[in-house]
Amino acid sequence: MEAGKEVGIALCGLGARDALRIEAGLPLYGEDIHEDVNPVETGYDFKMFCNHFKEPFYFGKEALQKAKNEGVKIKHVGIKLLEKGIPRADYDILTPAGEKIGYMVNGVRSPVIGNVGIGMAYIDIKYSEPETEVLVQIRKNQVKAKVVKLPFYDPKKWGWRRKA
Repeated sequence: MEAGKEVGIALCGLGARDALRIEAGLPLYGEDIHEDVNPVETGYDFKMFCNHFKEPFYFGKEALQKAKNEGVKIKHVGIKLLEKGIPRADYDILTPAGEKIGYMVNGVRSPVIGNVGIGMAYIDIKYSEPETEVLVQIRKNQVKAKVVKLPFYDPKKWGWRRKA
């Protein structure tokens, strides 16, 4: 802490790490990615999970090939609330008509995105297009939200890809 004192360095906890990670759309093993989710369903380049299909053998190769060839039923997406609230893990995602189509895997209030509730979820592939309106069941309330492209922030303005 002494080394960073002159530039105002401060301690931060897991909440700060999660806010930054979620804003960037980065997965966390055990939350966004786990044994019950096929890497193809995450929408991430599954090369992060294995070398590539040309490898002679790796565990799960057949399951990945099957999911890639047949397509997936769910997709990992960003969810941005349009009303006050904070989405949390295991909250249901609903159509505007109230049909359950998925579930949240995490959520935070994002100061970078405009002090609104954001999070990532797995939803039915039919509803996974950006700007699709959905509802998040937060306790007894159904809160208006929309599907958004990850990352949540504008990569031309924020992050390592920004224009100098």
